Amino acid sequence: WEARAERVRMQRALLDSEAQFRLLAENASDMIARLSTTGQMLYISPACQVILGYAPEDLVGTSSFDIIHEEDRQYVKDLFKGKQFDATYTITYRARHENGSYIWLETSARAILDRMSGSIIEVQSASRDITERKKGERALHDAHKHLQEAYERTIEGWVRALDLRDRETE
Repeated sequence: WEARAERVRMQRALLDSEAQFRLLAENASDMIARLSTTGQMLYISPACQVILGYAPEDLVGTSSFDIIHEEDRQYVKDLFKGKQFDATYTITYRARHENGSYIWLETSARAILDRMSGSIIEVQSASRDITERKKGERALHDAHKHLQEAYERTIEGWVRALDLRDRETE
């Protein structure tokens, strides 16, 4: 009876733990995904509806590379091919929204290893929309460029003014 009671207690604890993790994954504002070593989506949290506009069931079973912008795709594929997931990697790339536009995502990914062989069995990732941050970075870059150009024009103006003064003084 004691062994049976212990097993029931352990099963309840396992179910409680699973419910807590499921609650976290399904209510997180970040999009959480499980990917095969080939990039196929095994699971994707409901946050993908908010971030990308797709229902989770629309993406499960598809290749994650299909929604990545063509200019960023090879870089992400190279990470998978090289199996360089011995640490957590954070990358930024553009992904296609369901409406056809592209948004910037920042994804942190880590490999899940087989306990016996040490080989990668899947990749888990968490992604967030950083489109507004990228727009801010672009605006800051443009403002810096304009300020630098204005500074150079100001210096050129002062040089001309000094040159004119020297001619008249001469």
